[in-house]
Amino acid sequence: NPSSSAAQRAPHPPGGAMEKLLALLGVAGECQAFLDGGDDGTCLKLAVSKLLGYSTIAGSAFLKAPQVVNILQSKSVEGLSPLAFYLEVPLYANQVIYNVLQDSPFSSYGEIALVGLQNVLLVLLLWAFSRPRPSAGEVLGVCAAFAAIGIVGMRLPPDLQWTLTASALPLLIVSKMLQIVECYRVGSTGSLSIITVFLQVVGSVVRIFTTFQEVANPLPVVATHATSMILALILMGQIVWYAYLKPKPKADDPARAP
Repeated sequence: NPSSSAAQRAPHPPGGAMEKLLALLGVAGECQAFLDGGDDGTCLKLAVSKLLGYSTIAGSAFLKAPQVVNILQSKSVEGLSPLAFYLEVPLYANQVIYNVLQDSPFSSYGEIALVGLQNVLLVLLLWAFSRPRPSAGEVLGVCAAFAAIGIVGMRLPPDLQWTLTASALPLLIVSKMLQIVECYRVGSTGSLSIITVFLQVVGSVVRIFTTFQEVANPLPVVATHATSMILALILMGQIVWYAYLKPKPKADDPARAP
């Protein structure tokens, strides 16, 4: 139908609701062809990516909240690996520093910064509820290491900034594997929160999409998010197994009698 086709190609009025929405998402410039009446699929993908990115940032403010609540309610960090928590601090810090130095849009990495801050809180809770408490030397040494990583990362020359994302992947693998091994060793996931782990899976999937849409060199960052998703799925499987599926020993089982 010619009239229908013409209506579909009609430009959006200047200053209209669509232009305001795209401006709010920060893609009005990239979507000018769409606003002028063109059929630009790139604009739609970019707008959806921005919307998902900002939604992920908003949700990430509470990503670790279930884990924090679990620890505070149980007053225990049983089943949690201290070294895994320590390694997650430079893991998040390196990704934030890389994106800042690359001048990436905040919508593509904002939740990493928020989750990193929450992970610092978890380290503090780990120290508060660990039995026995960590020594003053351990606490000071960890804090000094965190500060040094941040300072060195921000001062890296452009030709070495790739090392920030290069280090993120092994840090991610080691930290998650330490937690996976710890859960297997104690036969329990302890205070580990299934809600937090599930949200990490969802966040990783969203970030894979938004990184492809918004980041100039997406593959290093996508590799990190994909690995994070896989390892989080393993952790979620452990939580489901130990908390819901693993047969509980019976008190009157002769084979288990002392």
